[in-house]
Amino acid sequence: MRYRDLSCALAILFFSAAWVAPASEATEPAAMATLRENCFRCHGEEKTSSRLDLRTLDTILTGGKRGPAIVPGKPEVSRLVEVLQPSAKPHMPPGKKQLSPEQIDTVASWIASLDPDLLPRNEDTVKAAHSSPDSASHPDESFVPPGINPSLAIDFFVAARWQQRGVKASPLCDDATFARRLYLDLIGRIPTANELDTFLGDTDSQKRDRLIEQLLDHPEFSSHMADVFDVLLMGRGDARNLSRRQRHGWREYLETSFAENRPWDQMAREMVLARNTEQTDVRAGWFLYERGGNHQDIAEAISPNFFGLRIECAQCHDHPLASEIEQAHYWGLVAFFNRGKNEDTPNGPRVVESAVGGFNQFADLSGDSQAAALTFFASPVVPEAIPEDEEEEDKDENYRSQNDGIPEGEPRVPRFSRREKFAEEILEDHPLLARAFVNRLWALLLGRGIVHPFDRMDSMHPPSHPRLLDWLAEDFRQHGHDVQRLVRSIVASRRYQLESLPADQNALPEDFAYALDKPLIAESLLASMHIALTGEASPPPEELLREFRRTFPDVMPDEPTATLGQALLLSNHLEWNALLLSERAKTVEIIMSLTDPDMQAQQAFWIVFGRTPDSEEATVASDYLRQRGGSREAVAQLLWAMVTSAEFRMNH
Repeated sequence: MRYRDLSCALAILFFSAAWVAPASEATEPAAMATLRENCFRCHGEEKTSSRLDLRTLDTILTGGKRGPAIVPGKPEVSRLVEVLQPSAKPHMPPGKKQLSPEQIDTVASWIASLDPDLLPRNEDTVKAAHSSPDSASHPDESFVPPGINPSLAIDFFVAARWQQRGVKASPLCDDATFARRLYLDLIGRIPTANELDTFLGDTDSQKRDRLIEQLLDHPEFSSHMADVFDVLLMGRGDARNLSRRQRHGWREYLETSFAENRPWDQMAREMVLARNTEQTDVRAGWFLYERGGNHQDIAEAISPNFFGLRIECAQCHDHPLASEIEQAHYWGLVAFFNRGKNEDTPNGPRVVESAVGGFNQFADLSGDSQAAALTFFASPVVPEAIPEDEEEEDKDENYRSQNDGIPEGEPRVPRFSRREKFAEEILEDHPLLARAFVNRLWALLLGRGIVHPFDRMDSMHPPSHPRLLDWLAEDFRQHGHDVQRLVRSIVASRRYQLESLPADQNALPEDFAYALDKPLIAESLLASMHIALTGEASPPPEELLREFRRTFPDVMPDEPTATLGQALLLSNHLEWNALLLSERAKTVEIIMSLTDPDMQAQQAFWIVFGRTPDSEEATVASDYLRQRGGSREAVAQLLWAMVTSAEFRMNH
């Protein structure tokens, strides 16, 4: 077997591990020459990306921060081989460079020559870096078959906890409930009556899987994901914020990224670099620009969004509860971005970066101070020379030239760019990058993170399913941070498709033994109300959308709460009253075409909730319609009461 593009053991370095075993005399020199030619620049001579130094056999065997890169004697299952494939994501070496088949065989032969009984030299370190705090207390998952369908893996790990706790899970939900849940989660609205009828009329046993694919390809998928992640990444913002995000391409960037299934690690890199290059989309720079040069705000946004950690408590001292989060991590993260400032250029708004300066000190509560080094949680210190004259930052020699790939009209880029160092030395392949996104998406689709709250992945908030989180994060990373694949894996699982009514009173929310209620975001609530009343999936009025965004600002709140403003908006609204009494309210027309109040009540429940009413609901609704003589106003008021109910405002 020929190992396509095992390209530079840079990959080994990328996942960094290795075994204490001498390579054979025949293959080691040739393999090291291959590494020297292709990998040493990034892994030993100029820097040690991912903490991996490939210059000697001893340092290769020590490994880097990603854990084992090879399996001694088994190149076919070695991570190094995986990342060197032409289609690998991430691919090593970066860019378009590929090793020749002969070079790949040389490195593969070296791996094959190692003693299969050898263990990684840094085995304990690897376990500590990649395992959850309490994972040692759980059975080893080595019996989970490699290459298993991720949906089945999810069900396996979750069911293992049910068995461990003696919890009975709820049965699968019916097709109508599944359709409503999936439509809301993937495209941000309930299905229209026609869409629901089409799905229910399908007799194919694989129709749920087909609906998943249909909605992932739906143009409203990227729009809904943009609605959610705009708020998660930037905060809800007011009308001015939203207008500027639209005008300067941020909103378009999010929609395009999710429509094209851009890898999450690439999106994160583009946001922190905020640079216009062939490899990065400058529209992502609005993530930094909107924060107006407030470097602490930037740090406090980057940490939870990309690493799942809240670090505000480490501003004045090490975190009082999660001691692993240090004050040095807070100010180190600030230092990576404190040379940036907003500037309006001929090419548009940019976050420019100075070449020197920003050598700050921070003091703890005792008054002791120290320099803010370029570092972050679970990351090395990035070395940086301190110049004698910090005021000479505008010297041309401190910046790259136009020949270095900087487009015409773009700001100068420092030769030593702190933001670039952050992207390459900290963000790239950080052990929390994949875990944090997996946990956030799990919370979005299942109502609660494996770590809860989803942005507090510290020692004070252990995961409910540590092995599941480990497995999903590694699967997400190995498949190139593929967002749609992760979404598909979760929603196709049996766990996602359970009923929302608990089958066991001892089941806890963190058992995921039943579907948890999820409050609809403003955009989804308004779009769903519009469909329920008009029967059409058309955009609601923009002014009404702005009003709903102001009134329902939360996305994925830790604890959903209702406000007086929400109650007032849903109690009486002139525009909705006018809609209900107009010809646009086609649902009213459909219900009024039925003469029997019992049938009218049945139809109303089916259109709005996607279910039939129970006996008490049917009696109350039909009696109300009879008492009001089946008038248009009576039907309109019944529908309004239903779309403003707690049931309608939840995805369940």
